[in-house]
Amino acid sequence: MSAAHTGGILLRCAGASRVSDRFDDNLKELAVDCVPLAESVAAYAAVEAGGEIYAYLFSREFGAVNTTVLARTAERAGDLVDLRGLRISAARLQPVFDTPGTSRGEAAPFHYIVETDVVAAHEADLNAWYDS
Repeated sequence: MSAAHTGGILLRCAGASRVSDRFDDNLKELAVDCVPLAESVAAYAAVEAGGEIYAYLFSREFGAVNTTVLARTAERAGDLVDLRGLRISAARLQPVFDTPGTSRGEAAPFHYIVETDVVAAHEADLNAWYDS
C-alpha cells in the first residue's frame, strides 16, 4: 500500500474559508505536532464560495491514530490562522483497498469527494461494490 493509504485523519472544515500562502506549511506543522508518524498532508477546497475544506493528515502507521489523537488534532487545527472560526470535525481514515490504475504515480488534476452515511449493517455491502 502506498504511504497515503495507510490511514490518517480527515479534517472537515466548514464555513467561509480564507486560505493563505502559508496554509500548506501550517498543515504540515500541525501533522508533525499531532499525528504520530506523520507521512504527508493534502488539502482541497470546495469549488462553491463558502464551501468546505477537506484536509488530510496521513500517518505511516494506521494504528497510530486513536480518539485522543483525533481530538487533539481537531482542537489544534482550530488555532491555525487559515481555519480559525471554521467548524472543524475530525474522522479517522481507514484504508479499504489500494488498486493501481493506469495513471498510478501521476498527480491527479482534480480531487473528487463523495460523502456517505452508511448504516453499519450495510457497510460490508458498500465496500464489496468496489470489488466488482
